[in-house]
Amino acid sequence: MHGDFEIRDSDSVSLKIREELARRRLSRQWLADEAKISVSTLEKALAGRRAFTLSTVIRLEEALHLQLRTPAPELGGADPNRSTAPESMGAYSRPAVKWLEGDYLTIRRSFSDPEAFYAYRTLIEWDDRLCHLTFKEAARLDSAFAQAGFVSFPNISAHIYLVTVEQGQYRMAVLGRPVNGGELNGILTTLMVGSGSQLFPAATPLVLCPSRIASDDALGLIRPGHEQYNHYRDRIERVGTGGFARLLV
Repeated sequence: MHGDFEIRDSDSVSLKIREELARRRLSRQWLADEAKISVSTLEKALAGRRAFTLSTVIRLEEALHLQLRTPAPELGGADPNRSTAPESMGAYSRPAVKWLEGDYLTIRRSFSDPEAFYAYRTLIEWDDRLCHLTFKEAARLDSAFAQAGFVSFPNISAHIYLVTVEQGQYRMAVLGRPVNGGELNGILTTLMVGSGSQLFPAATPLVLCPSRIASDDALGLIRPGHEQYNHYRDRIERVGTGGFARLLV
């Protein structure tokens, strides 16, 4: 046993790693580099020719943002489902962040039309298998670009991070503590399409409003003249005027 966890089944760890690499189309060399181990060590462990050490598994978990270890049984009849997110995400427990789970109306400025706003849904929920919060977007007009990833919530900054990592590319929303009954305000940093297939960095104010207090949700591209346009504009402008974020140009 190692602390609150034990490596019970090396075959299970190997299988999880191989499945994750295949699902995300990542190479073993990439994983070895990210985990700061030799590719030879990784290859031998995955092939069963060398046992996984605790330090190696921890590095692999941090690189993949994936729980590989099996929670050890707790004494005294404690809830076996109780768990904590990886330290790299803030080491939060589910009870501490349960208030954050839910369906959110998500509003940002449109990248294609500077006068319009873009609205869709974001679901934040706890993943029992991964032992941390995850998020996924839905009801986007450009569904092929819908994002999904993990939620980081470190006490040190008191901010919430929605992070997508795909083939080495990062996309992140930084959100402040909730206000107005649960509304989250902050900024989104991502890549937007320029001329042709060119991509370049972009940042924009972002608002996540719990659906329970957004009864008149309108989704899609919200242009001037739409009945919700002024309401969405006020929400976005409040990100800057309310002191939630500052965009410097």
